[in-house]
Amino acid sequence: MFRSAGPVKAALGALTLAVVLPLGGTAWASAAPAVTAVPSSSGVLQEFPPTTPNSGLPFGIAWGDNLSGEAGNNDTDPLAEAVLVNGGSGLTGKEISTVDTGTGGSTCGIADGIGYCWGNNDSGQLGNDNAPTGSHVAVPVKGALTGKRISAISVGRDHACGILVGKAYCWGDNSKGQLGNNNAPNDSAVPVAVRQDAGILAGKTVTAISAGDEHTCAIADAKAYCWGNDGGGRLGNNTEGQFNKPVAVTAADGVLGGKVVTSISAAEAHTCALADGAAYCWGTNTSDQLGINSGVPKKLVPTAVSGLAGKTVTSVSAGGLNGCVLATTANDSTRRAYCWGFNGNRAVGDGTSADRPAAVAVKAEVGVLAGKSLSSVSVGRHGGCAVAVGKAYCWGDNNQGRLGINSQNFATLQAVPVAVVRPANVLDSRRFLTINVSEKSSAGVAVKTPHFSDVPTGYPFFDDIGWLSGSGIAQGFDDGSYQPTNDIDRQAMAAFLFRFLNPGVKVPACKGTTRLFTDVHTPDLFCGAIEWLVTAKITSVPPNKLFGPTGPITRKVMAGFLFRAQHPGVADQKCTGGVNDRLFGDVGADNSQCGNIEWLAKVGVTVGFDGGTFHPDEAVHRDSMAAFMHRAAELNSH
Repeated sequence: MFRSAGPVKAALGALTLAVVLPLGGTAWASAAPAVTAVPSSSGVLQEFPPTTPNSGLPFGIAWGDNLSGEAGNNDTDPLAEAVLVNGGSGLTGKEISTVDTGTGGSTCGIADGIGYCWGNNDSGQLGNDNAPTGSHVAVPVKGALTGKRISAISVGRDHACGILVGKAYCWGDNSKGQLGNNNAPNDSAVPVAVRQDAGILAGKTVTAISAGDEHTCAIADAKAYCWGNDGGGRLGNNTEGQFNKPVAVTAADGVLGGKVVTSISAAEAHTCALADGAAYCWGTNTSDQLGINSGVPKKLVPTAVSGLAGKTVTSVSAGGLNGCVLATTANDSTRRAYCWGFNGNRAVGDGTSADRPAAVAVKAEVGVLAGKSLSSVSVGRHGGCAVAVGKAYCWGDNNQGRLGINSQNFATLQAVPVAVVRPANVLDSRRFLTINVSEKSSAGVAVKTPHFSDVPTGYPFFDDIGWLSGSGIAQGFDDGSYQPTNDIDRQAMAAFLFRFLNPGVKVPACKGTTRLFTDVHTPDLFCGAIEWLVTAKITSVPPNKLFGPTGPITRKVMAGFLFRAQHPGVADQKCTGGVNDRLFGDVGADNSQCGNIEWLAKVGVTVGFDGGTFHPDEAVHRDSMAAFMHRAAELNSH
């Protein structure tokens, strides 16, 4: 199935997308044949068949301190085990793609693309124009985001932020300029636009955002920007003070210079980011929360986290007085958690109570995480949590039931990971997709465990395919199969990417009679997704105007698709240097996708095949596609 490589390692190398005209302007390589997409009215086997409902929509879950109703279950009692975010809040039947809980007793999520919040609202952090009245169930965010489909949402202490069509909006407390609208100290009970049109973000596309206690950070065009309270240097701009609008995180020292910043995480008084597969932190360091193996009290610019030499970081999280990452090594693609910082509350999870000035492994050689590859990690003031094979595990301080282990002894400290309790009415036969930890509580997104007739439990890519289906990206074929070893075709890939970047949103249909590609027609099932690839700048129309919808997808072109999907508007990565500088022996600097392929390796999405090759011109199997998209999604978690 994967030549001489073992199935798991080969999968890490085996992800590519349809052949496209690279944005750099080079010619289409290995152009697919001009074949017509399968119309939805045909009688052949179809993917995403219109008659097949998604019976396993993701739903929100939460546990821990619930004094302000931040669990969204219409109650305020502490929760020692997971509960559902209340269905009576208007979330029934909606696909929940994100849940983020803040340090001040409020939580927000995205359902069918729309922003909702619940819990404390004393500064307007619910965004529903009803401050200071809180809500124990989810209420829709109003103002500029009313009814609008947003791509991200993040909650700090008393403010929250979201992204709408590449623009950042924030709401709630603005005493330190954390809303970024150049209007501090005026709070706002509805979303306001972060200063972008005439500021440093002008013309840039915001792709990620993270709200800390009194500051906010974002990624725009693959670079990091922050605003708000800069005490201790948490904005990373080599100074301190207060900035009411975005400033650039400095790259002048060369640490972030020229690197692609993929994810960012703002905490109480420090910030961490992931760039080209390495972790960097800046800000206050009084409890070793920067992980830089130095006793200096603060760092005003990004500094590399220590203890991660030889590892590729795939996810980063900053919270409380700690930081955590997921990372792999060159010889082992298993994703393990590494944490650092204050450990009096056992937030490092290494089995000790000693503070850690550099990253150390979360206990996994024995215990509940032994042999497991993690897909999500998050850390807050009380401890950390991770997801492995669809199940959640936490460690740290269990006060108010914050670990979700159903312990009546709320004072329990857990120095190593323990499994989150799975109540029969909440989590049985379900899997976690994401998890988030704050000061007082934890929350996440879970989904009914999907099942495909041709993907047994022991299948090497079972977890990745389950994530793909659980995230609403793939429903399989109308006979109940996934067809894991078949090549993924170009039209299905268009739909996969649309759902990947637009969770909870129905793939659009084409309107009118004028089409961008001559072999894609208005009634075709994937017409809207294919043309969306062009509007999203993931591909462009070639001179012959052919898309080849049922043609196979090559691995090299998939690299370009994934890079552009993660960083819209950013120029394709280029390879520099000579032959000895290449990561893969069969990918030369003259390959139009060389830089994008090597970017996949730098961020841990691929390790290639045995022998140091990438096989750029091979087609990608559908199971490998699931693995690649799962790893790409992990880059955005915090």
